[in-house]
Amino acid sequence: MNRLFERLTAIYPDIDFLAGGIVLQDDSDGKGAYIKQWNSTLAQPTEAQLLAVALPSEQDIKKRAAIKTAIAAIESAYVAEKEAPITYAGHVFQADAASIELMTQVASALPAGAGIGWHDIENIEVPLTDVQFAELRGAILTRGQPLFKKRRSLKDAIRAATTVAEVETISW
Repeated sequence: MNRLFERLTAIYPDIDFLAGGIVLQDDSDGKGAYIKQWNSTLAQPTEAQLLAVALPSEQDIKKRAAIKTAIAAIESAYVAEKEAPITYAGHVFQADAASIELMTQVASALPAGAGIGWHDIENIEVPLTDVQFAELRGAILTRGQPLFKKRRSLKDAIRAATTVAEVETISW
């Protein structure tokens, strides 16, 4: 049967072929794949049930692949821009997720009016007041908002696209 694996996974999305018990085989005789063995608690679908499954067209499959690729590229660009180093007070500071987490921990323990030495990307200690430290952290966190909106908008456009060519025109 043509596309037997897809038909079975459409009927049973969580089917586990690796657990044993269900074996598909194609004897290369032009008849396509068939169920060689079905030792499962799931009811074995009939040929009529299998043939009744509406399979996606090749164009739909290509579009899904293009959507997956485009969204992965958008996510990668979003993270890269959101976590890119940031300039503050004439110094360049790291702004990746680990740095933000550390800054949040330090900010919660930093007494009002206290200063801190925070290292820039060149590992030079930069003296900052508590206000400056909060401004640096705020600048890092707030720059993510417009990037998040851009990411959301692009992902919406990707999902609204009707053809592979339209999907492929959408980029960061």
